[in-house]
Amino acid sequence: MLFVVNQNLLGPKILPGHNVEFLGFLVFVASLGYVSAYRTFASEERLLAINKELEIARRIQSSTLPQFVPSFAGLEIAARCAPMSAVAGDFYDFLCVDEKRVGILVADVTGHGVPAALIASMLKVAFASQAAHAHDPVRVLTGLNGALCGKFEEHFVTAAYLFVDLYALHGRTLRSQERRAG
Repeated sequence: MLFVVNQNLLGPKILPGHNVEFLGFLVFVASLGYVSAYRTFASEERLLAINKELEIARRIQSSTLPQFVPSFAGLEIAARCAPMSAVAGDFYDFLCVDEKRVGILVADVTGHGVPAALIASMLKVAFASQAAHAHDPVRVLTGLNGALCGKFEEHFVTAAYLFVDLYALHGRTLRSQERRAG
């Protein structure tokens, strides 16, 4: 393209009929191609950066979940979290009172993605602050409600809390208290 322009300015005319409109059209098409290629590569770079950030967010969120499940004689607990997307509002945690008592919270933040994951991280902090009354499901959920209610407009948290007291085990009957909120 530059060769044709240069040859037309300096020497014999390569374009038949000295068609300046045709030359302008060629420059326009080449410019469109350049802009399109630039935007495509910029979009791919942006997408790679977003995917990298999502992977980091997934690792951070995964680190907010318990790294081990509490172990108690006479009680087996299993947990697994498999969110639909890289990050989500799925959450569980434990409040271990002692070797025979544990509080278990399972919760879900409405929505998906980064906003739900951020709220789930707020839930973790709020839940840890309830350790003093882990034995009382009503107080735990009331405390969580007080800490989170009104903080976000488009999301809410649905939660279930179970307190297991193996000291209160009579015969083979497990005594537990649970409450749900949402």
